[in-house]
Amino acid sequence: MFVRLILWCSLALAAAGAEKRAVLSGPATPIGPAYSIDIIQAMLRSPALPTGLRLYDKQQAFANIANEMNTNRYARQSSHTGYSVELYMPSAWLGMKRARAAKEFKVFSIDDVEDGDRLPIMRVRISPDTPIYLTAFGAANSHSVEHVVLRSIDKSVVIQPASIEPIETPVQNTFGARLLYTGATAAFSLADLEKVRSTSRDEEFLVTIIGQDTRRVRDFRVKRKNFRALGD
Repeated sequence: MFVRLILWCSLALAAAGAEKRAVLSGPATPIGPAYSIDIIQAMLRSPALPTGLRLYDKQQAFANIANEMNTNRYARQSSHTGYSVELYMPSAWLGMKRARAAKEFKVFSIDDVEDGDRLPIMRVRISPDTPIYLTAFGAANSHSVEHVVLRSIDKSVVIQPASIEPIETPVQNTFGARLLYTGATAAFSLADLEKVRSTSRDEEFLVTIIGQDTRRVRDFRVKRKNFRALGD
């Protein structure tokens, strides 16, 4: 009887907690058909394509400044970069590739567009949280990337990536010590992106990074003022 009571209480608490969690989370929507060559050419005719949105952990940056001003060397050694995120809608992805070609005095034309460049997806690249000083204190506060999702501002809608791949990021100091961290690249269907944006009047949304230490979760808010850089 006592065991049943404990089990009943556990189930009740789990159900109560579930009501507070996101109400929509499931497999990613299949990516739709690729954009036609005509649409891609129309994008490339724009003289000022966006080149992507870059978001940084400003809170951690301020903490690092405070650590540098601290006379305690252990505080300074504990500084770490925080996660950073790059986001590209299709036009921004093409704009980034065109800008990169221009830096090398090359011309980026329709002939340089690969099949994958034409997919209706938002690309997300996450850099891991790495130590600024490769010490035990710095490494203890740093984290690789385990996963990434999109969430609505009220966190009631969660969207899984259509694909996600790890990126290895080595960190080394002048003495040869070396640690390997993992970032990620992910792709989200534009149809799924619309699901999270439609819940907010301003169409803003969250990019949520889950660290390999599952307690390490970081939200980056994509605001209306960011939409131009994003390629919206």
